[in-house]
Amino acid sequence: MVTNDIDTIQYSEGTTSPFSGDVIGWELLYLALTLVLYMSLAVCLDYSKTFAKAKDDIHDHKNYGENHEIDEDVQNEADRVAAGDADGDAVKLVGLRKVYPGGKVAVRNLSFGLKRGECFGFLGINGAGKTTTMKMLTGDVQPSHGTATLGGFDILSQQIEVRRQIGYCPQFDALFDLLSVREHLELFGAIKGIPQASLPVDYWCVPTSTDDSDGLTRT
Repeated sequence: MVTNDIDTIQYSEGTTSPFSGDVIGWELLYLALTLVLYMSLAVCLDYSKTFAKAKDDIHDHKNYGENHEIDEDVQNEADRVAAGDADGDAVKLVGLRKVYPGGKVAVRNLSFGLKRGECFGFLGINGAGKTTTMKMLTGDVQPSHGTATLGGFDILSQQIEVRRQIGYCPQFDALFDLLSVREHLELFGAIKGIPQASLPVDYWCVPTSTDDSDGLTRT
């Protein structure tokens, strides 16, 4: 069929445009249409989270300033952060808030600061927003409002620098059944960027149930 079309064009009178439908016109049109279609699909997929966040912000607008009973110590700490007295803290949360699709408020305007060397217990009942807060600090999810700094770096605009400052063990960590304790420590140390020469020294500091090297080689 293609050969017949070419022969027809070749021996026809007059000049035939290469963009004619008898040549490659329809093929070019098909490519243009698929380009627009797949590009639109890619944009929708890439920005679906952004659209969802904008929708959440609309749902959250009515509840952003809602009144809830706040503990006096919590309010005092929020006031300290708002006054700028926590600017030098190692960890600082400023009005951190997360709203999930459907208007579910997971974290409500959380503000507090942690000084360097301070040991802080972050406690709460199931569903209080502990895991969501940690995910926002580590860049796993984006906050709906507010921000935070870790080591002086902003979690929204300096997430790479933030991750270099912290070590984080998530609620559900990834452990491999076929790797020993030693191999896990070497793997996570390499991911964290610990030099290869320093790895043996660092993981020997980890206590084992048997207080000897056997515990590090078991899977």
